[in-house]
This record gives sequence, C-alpha cells and structure tokens, in this order.
Amino acid sequence: MKGLSLLELLLAMGITSILILIIGSAYAINLKIVSNQNASISVATQNQLGLDTIVNDIRESTGVSDTCCTVPGPEQSSNASKIVLKIWPLDIITGESVEPPNTTETLYDHIVYEQDIINKTLVKKIIPCSIGCTSKRVLSTKIMASHLSLTSPLAFTYSPGTPYSAATQVTVTLTTTKNNLGKDFTVAQSAKALIRNK
Repeated sequence: MKGLSLLELLLAMGITSILILIIGSAYAINLKIVSNQNASISVATQNQLGLDTIVNDIRESTGVSDTCCTVPGPEQSSNASKIVLKIWPLDIITGESVEPPNTTETLYDHIVYEQDIINKTLVKKIIPCSIGCTSKRVLSTKIMASHLSLTSPLAFTYSPGTPYSAATQVTVTLTTTKNNLGKDFTVAQSAKALIRNK
C-alpha cells in the first residue's frame, strides 16, 4: 500500500506546528514594534503641535495678562502652569486686527492656555473682549494636544518674573506621555518665545 504511515503523519504535523509557531512569533514581535513606533510618533507629534501653537500665539500677542476675563465665567490668571495672552480684537466687519484705544484689559481679546488634568489635554480658550468693544472672535475652547503627562505637563517661565504682564519672553515646557503595551513613551520639549508686539 502506498500512503503515509502514522509516524510520518505525526512528524509532518510536528514540523508544520513548529513552523507556524516561528512565523506567528515573528509576526507578533513585528506587530509590537510597529505599535510602539506609532505610539512614539503620536506622542512626539502631539507635543510638537501643542508647543508650536503656544509659541506662535505668544509671539503674535501684545503681552501676557496677569488676570482677565471675569465676563464670561471665572477670572483667568497667568501662573506657572497657565498663560493668559492679550491680543487685538478683530473688526466685526472686516475681520482685521484693531488696536484698542488704551490698555484696559476688557478692550482686548484673550487666549488662555492651560492643562485639563482630568482628561490630560492641553486646552486653548479664546475669550473675546467683553466690555466697551466688539470682536469677530467667538468664545471657544479647543483641545490642542492630548496625552499630557500627569507630572508637570505644562510649565511657563516668565522673564522678567512677576508681574507676568511685564514679561518680554516666555519659556514654555510641554511634556506628553503615552503608555502602549506596558511601555511608556515620554517627550518633553521647551521653547522660548519673545513677545514681538509689546
């Protein structure tokens, strides 16, 4: 009789099982490497986009506000983990920037950057001028970056120090982190921004 004996069949199945195990292990290792690379790229991208946005807004602002914006909502105050920036309001018809007639805080639009500790996000709030003026900007809140680190995720250093409104330069430090397959990926970057329109 022609055919395979039981011993030959068991041997063929054993060799096939070993080959499947080797190929499956190689695939799983490759999948883990690709997943870790994607997590690393995601964290670095979130960090860079958030940092670039903050630095650009600081450069384009007319300065840092110590406190502002009691209308609408609670007062916003600059500190080591939050920055409140003054910007010229936009003309309601043309959309062009309009220089306020004096330095009264309520005549400026404001941008606030702060961390949302619960959701681990970087939040940008736009608060239009409130009293004595109108602006084309609307009240809004946007998430600018996610995966902020739980320990010192966002820090501002003002030069010179207090009052913050005297600052001509701000150093921003942003730390983002993400856990992927039991491995933490963390990116911390700092950037200095000169306030050009002061």
